[in-house]
Amino acid sequence: MKAVRGNKEYTISKAQEKAYQDAGYDILDDMSSWPRRAYAAS
Repeated sequence: MKAVRGNKEYTISKAQEKAYQDAGYDILDDMSSWPRRAYAAS
């Protein structure tokens, strides 16, 4: 699984997914090219 934001890309574990998503990263599953978008900041 990968966390992507701008020109940064990190390989992460399932346990790290929420933290990266909360920090504004899009999450890409290993089996899918469709990202789970980061939550909109308010």
